[in-house]
Amino acid sequence: MRFSIKLPIIFLVFGTSLLLGELFLSWQGKNAIQSTTSNNVQREASLLVRLIDRNLFERYHDAQAFTLSLGSRERPNFNDAQVSDRIVKNLNAFVNNYKVYRRIAVIDLNGNVLAINSTNMLGKPLPNIEATKVDFLKTQWFNGILAGQTLNPHRIESTYVYGPTQGLFESNTDSYDMIFGVRLLDEQGEPWGMWVNIVDFSMVENIVGETYALLSSRGMENTEITLIDEGGKILIDYDPIGQQSAKYKRNFDVVGVLNLVDAGLVSARLAVSGLTGSSISEHTRKKVEQISGFSHSQGAYDFPGLGWSVLIRIPTDEAFAASNQLVRESAYLAGLLLVAIALFSFYLSRKIAGPLTSLSKAVNGLASGRSRDSHSRTQI
Repeated sequence: MRFSIKLPIIFLVFGTSLLLGELFLSWQGKNAIQSTTSNNVQREASLLVRLIDRNLFERYHDAQAFTLSLGSRERPNFNDAQVSDRIVKNLNAFVNNYKVYRRIAVIDLNGNVLAINSTNMLGKPLPNIEATKVDFLKTQWFNGILAGQTLNPHRIESTYVYGPTQGLFESNTDSYDMIFGVRLLDEQGEPWGMWVNIVDFSMVENIVGETYALLSSRGMENTEITLIDEGGKILIDYDPIGQQSAKYKRNFDVVGVLNLVDAGLVSARLAVSGLTGSSISEHTRKKVEQISGFSHSQGAYDFPGLGWSVLIRIPTDEAFAASNQLVRESAYLAGLLLVAIALFSFYLSRKIAGPLTSLSKAVNGLASGRSRDSHSRTQI
């Protein structure tokens, strides 16, 4: 094989080997970046569910602590105007200072409202509640508190938690609230009523919104954050891009209705099983591939948790944009370098092989001339 052909082949083989090595390292880098991204999404889900649990922990103990404002364990004389006004004033102060309560009420065992806040968190007057004692007596939460069905079965004086649900004290279809309630016991340990805190669920939705804002600022605008209950039903479906709204709006065709476990979402099934991790699966409704970080509630301190789980889902082409770009740019660079090596090797081979070829021809010519001269002498 001619030297002018051998040299380019040697350069191309050597250059291709180096570039293949570079592509392999890029691919390994892509996998490492994607693994890190998956872990980061999982970590954000874990941090979010912990933040929610710690907030609920505070609400869990508020219901017990607020009862101290009554002054004693014995039932106050609510027929006394001064006593009743003092209690209502305290309830208004709780609502105004904590900014998470829609209503706070003291109710007797027959469903009669003994006291309830009269102003909202902004200090504006509230209308009378629409629910009656007959309505209360039929509700799950009223009978649950009355029966001492708390989150801690060993402490019936601890807090009962219910919800979120619509229309607890009013028929407002936009309301979405939770109940944190405790039984009120006298000195003999006999119940005489219950303390009921109505928590506006926007408290939890705002926490979810803050996490979305953080991920969006990192270039993941199509992030969806979903909070599901212990059975897989959606409690929060935070998807501003999908809902085409900068402000979160509850869609009650989805919230409290759609069950992601029944829909077959892998991450939801794993989460309600008590696991924390990440997976890649197809969105149930959008039919797009997403990376999903999920985490199950573990409670906080002596608050045992409600069995909720957080799912943070991001389209893979968005979540893995950096790693995919790394591989693309590496491939482009490898292609350009391969072409450059090929051109340079052909150029170099001609620069080197040209003079060598001329020299070879000259040597061959000299050798041929000497051979003819020797042959002539032999003939003479």
